[in-house]
Amino acid sequence: MIESKRLFASSALAVALALGAAPLALSAPPADEAITARQKAMEEVGDALKPLIAIAKKEKPFDAAVVKKSAETIAAHLKTAEAAFPAGSEKGSVQTFAKATVWSDAAGFAAAMKTARDAAAAMAGVADEAAFGPAMKALGGSCKGCHETYRVPKR
Repeated sequence: MIESKRLFASSALAVALALGAAPLALSAPPADEAITARQKAMEEVGDALKPLIAIAKKEKPFDAAVVKKSAETIAAHLKTAEAAFPAGSEKGSVQTFAKATVWSDAAGFAAAMKTARDAAAAMAGVADEAAFGPAMKALGGSCKGCHETYRVPKR
């Protein structure tokens, strides 16, 4: 009987601690977690761009299904990346390539990310090779513009 009371008390304590920690888990991630999350999301964007680049270079044939899947992946990961730039994540123990302008020009950064997501969404709707080139130019241009303004070049 005493053992079951201890087990109950231990279980109740564990639940109380877990519930007490829940608001902490839901708060903004520490800088290192945010930096790691946005870098992973952008790596996924880069990986999803590879098939599109191969099509643009004529290394692979145009395939509307590949274009759609790649573009949808890019749009989703851009949204994830954008959310991983909270205030306070400018610096951490993890190296970041984000320029301070991400935070000092938050509206401009949000607009640049929206432009990139919109370009990815437009690319997802490309159904023929003739429309692919202009859509790829728009997508690549949005990536380049954002990187030039908001990202420190990797060396």
